[in-house]
Parts: sequence; C-alpha cells; structure tokens
Amino acid sequence: MLHIVINKQRYPLPASWQELDLQQARCLIRCSQLLNTSHPDRSDNCPEKDKVTISLLVELCRIPRHIASHTQPQERLIFARRILYKLGNPAGYTTDQNQADHTDILSGQTAHPPRFHWHGEWLRYPETDRDINGEPMPMYRITAGEFCEATDLYLAGAWDYAPLITAILCRPAGERYDEQRARHRAETMQRLPLTVIRHLFRLLNQTHRYLQQMFPCCYTLSRLASGTKQPGRKLKCTLPTTWNDMLFEAAGYLPSEITTTREMPLYPFMQLLHAKCKRQARVSR
Repeated sequence: MLHIVINKQRYPLPASWQELDLQQARCLIRCSQLLNTSHPDRSDNCPEKDKVTISLLVELCRIPRHIASHTQPQERLIFARRILYKLGNPAGYTTDQNQADHTDILSGQTAHPPRFHWHGEWLRYPETDRDINGEPMPMYRITAGEFCEATDLYLAGAWDYAPLITAILCRPAGERYDEQRARHRAETMQRLPLTVIRHLFRLLNQTHRYLQQMFPCCYTLSRLASGTKQPGRKLKCTLPTTWNDMLFEAAGYLPSEITTTREMPLYPFMQLLHAKCKRQARVSR
C-alpha cells in the first residue's frame, strides 16, 4: 500500500489492482477510458475530467470530497496518469474474452479459495466437478436459469452488474437461488474485493469456452433469411440472441415448461438446447 500526502495528511493509495474493491475499479476504469479516448483538442481543464479525477481521489484514496475538489486540476491529471501507469493497463481486467486473462483455473493449478466471506456470510463460488474421463465440468451444480441470467447480465454490462452476477452465482452452501434474496444481497456488494469479481468473471468465461467446445450448436444459433441480391435465396445469419431467449426456445415457449427448464441443471439444459439447435439447423438447410 502506497500513500499520497495532501496538506501533510497521509491517505492510502492502492499499489495494485488486487488491492482495489469494485467501486474503486469502476472509477479507475472510467478515468482510464476518459483519458485514453479524449479528443486531442479537448482541454485538460474540461469539467468532465475535473469530475472524474476528483472522484478518483475520493474513491481510490478515501480523500474527503471537499479536500479533493480544492486540489489543482493539472495535478489531479498528473496523479491519474501516474496511478494508471503504476497499476498497469486496466485491459488486464477487461470482460472482453479476446483480452481476458486465460489462466487455467479449471485445472486446479491456480490456487483460489472455494468461498469468500462477505457481510457475515461465507459465499461459495460455483463448483467444478470432473466427468468420467477426469475432465473438468465447471459450474456443474448451477441451474439453467442462474446461468442464463448471469450470462445475460455479464454481456449487458459486466462491471455495472457485477454485484448481481455475484449474488446469483455465489451463495452459502446449500442455499437455493432466490431472485429477491439475490437482489437484496447484491445491494451490499458495491465494495466487493476486485479479486472476488475477477475470479468469478474468469470462471464464467472459461465455463462458456468449455460449453462451446461441448455444445457448439448452442453458440451458433441461426435462422433463414431472404437474400437481398438474389431474391428467394436462403441465407444463414446469426441473431443477437440472449441466453434467456435460448432458455425460452428450449422450453418451447410454453409457460408450463419455462419454470421447469429454468430449474434444470446446467449440463442437461445444454444437452437439450444443443439437440434443438441441431434440429433447427437441419430444418434450415
């Protein structure tokens, strides 16, 4: 832990991403995006940069806002650029699978506790089991509904929905998923350690990579469309389908089946969805 001194008062300054909580990480990422995407002609004294750099001092160093707002704008910008340089590129904590850390947490080579303590509760990460060939089966105990809901939130805005994603996937041992309880728990998770969020995001990404290998048709949903240059010609085009949409597809859009499908274990659900996708692909040819 480093320190910053203002008016002879020392304030703590995180020295690595691992020392940040979720709220601090969000603030730092916003600052990085603003400084990296600013128009070259935009003044360093613009109100937007003022607001973000003040928030950076408040969130990152716990400096009272009235003190942070009286610091020099140019000095705040220098501080922001130096702390970003010190901590490294936030892309290391991206949700983009092309840039994400591909550490193989499924192999057991990366030590990480199976649970974490938060607000008086021990919350467990989704478990990884082994199949009959000894291959890892990530998140094998969660239901289809939990998986689809968490994935859709992740794709819609992982950093914004990180508390709710965590509350959906991480619960005390033996506790069944309950939407209202998850939302209530998520309200307390704005200050989760970034290490918790990052581990869960890696696990979710690696689960999708594993499932994509096992059930490729689920990741290439397509439908027939009419060609524009050759009328009547059938073309295959990928749709921006959400995972909840695919759950409804697996349930046949029947209200009586949707609840049952939501409560299916993840892997039987993927087998069902894969079979339906394969049948749809054959019909589309």
